[in-house]
Amino acid sequence: MLGLVSLHRVRRTGRWSSSHHQTRRTRQSQLLHRVKCLLPSPDSPVIDPSPSPPPNRKLKDGVSKSAHLKTLLSGSKVAYTYGPAFQGYAAQLDDQALDYVRKSKDVESIFQDVQVQLEEISTSEGQVAARGMGYESSPLVKRLNGTGVDIYQIDTGIYTAHTQFGGRAKWGATFGGYPNADGNGHGTAQASIIVGSTYGVATRANITAIKGESIKINHGASITHMIDLAPQAFGDDGSANLSDIISGINWVITNSGPAATRKAIISITVTISGYQPFDNAVTNALNAGIHVVVPAGDQNVDASTISPARVAAAVTVGAVAANGSKLATSNFGSVVDVWGPGRNVPVAWISSPSAAVTLVGTTASAASNVAGILAVAIDNHGNKSPAALQADLKSNAQTVNGFLIPKVW
Repeated sequence: MLGLVSLHRVRRTGRWSSSHHQTRRTRQSQLLHRVKCLLPSPDSPVIDPSPSPPPNRKLKDGVSKSAHLKTLLSGSKVAYTYGPAFQGYAAQLDDQALDYVRKSKDVESIFQDVQVQLEEISTSEGQVAARGMGYESSPLVKRLNGTGVDIYQIDTGIYTAHTQFGGRAKWGATFGGYPNADGNGHGTAQASIIVGSTYGVATRANITAIKGESIKINHGASITHMIDLAPQAFGDDGSANLSDIISGINWVITNSGPAATRKAIISITVTISGYQPFDNAVTNALNAGIHVVVPAGDQNVDASTISPARVAAAVTVGAVAANGSKLATSNFGSVVDVWGPGRNVPVAWISSPSAAVTLVGTTASAASNVAGILAVAIDNHGNKSPAALQADLKSNAQTVNGFLIPKVW
């Protein structure tokens, strides 16, 4: 087994600026070190983004995760232990415990547990009908059903009582200590693009909320996607730890049913500058036979630098407008598999059981559309391996202005 330890010596925040570079803040007064011990597959590459990378170490043959955890010192506080997503754990350590883990011959490497803030979107109430007509009539949008397929959405949660879901939305798990409710709206909006009875593609598919993000949305203004997933309570400023997102992926692998019979899709709306533990968790979900759809990201950069967009076996989605032109903010490059509608998208909202708004749009909306298409394909043609379904998606797509646009087949 290989040990990948993710350490947070000081709090780091990664934020895409207008120049597409990350800025970081540290709090020198922080006393505890946040550590994420991740044990990926033996072939997974290891990257340590910390300013002073600790030495990489490999677990001895026969050393187990549980045995390693028992050796941790009293200054350790384990937040999560990962199973199928990673043979590892996330923990807070004092100086003595951190030094012990860094010197442990059980451990291959240590990663910082990063915090991120993502690009904001905007919404407009009262304009759904006018803008929605253009979206609805677009050749990029076609609705069928997706009966018997389960989508697991890692986002801000879902307003399950909304009429768009017709009892097909349910709660799965929450990471970060938040209520089982979507208090921000982004998760509900994206869920309605996937399975909504009016706004969705897979109108008979089921969707399960895995709450791991808190995204603050202000009507009529440019706003930011925010992740709010950390074990400690963070506010709507959106800072979050990726260890919680990985916990959500781990939950889906464990709770989505037997591998031989499940028809499962994970929809992830989070991206960050290249971070190997995130990529490894997505890869392990794919290796478990679960389809994973991810956005290319919204910084207008090559998506090969973005996690988990750069995971080859995931379906990575860029965003186009209804006329097939690329959204100016959408990431691009060879890792983008297909492109989906991401501009002026009508969606369900959380203010009432029938509320609706229009999202100006990002690659998250485009990815949600493609997740719905995959669900319909599974319903129509039976489940396949992630690689086979990805190939079918691309071979049945249409080319619009040079962009490969998937369609229901």
